[in-house]
Amino acid sequence: MLTLAELRQTPDLQTLRVLAKGNRLSITPVTLQEWKTLQNLLLR
Repeated sequence: MLTLAELRQTPDLQTLRVLAKGNRLSITPVTLQEWKTLQNLLLR
């Protein structure tokens, strides 16, 4: 599990839609690069 703080601290995820002001934690699209970054964070 990743926290919002961890997501916000990750430079490659700064454009992640769920981090944009006004968005709720729900199903949102991610780019391939964002997905790879998320996978790497979860595997560490």
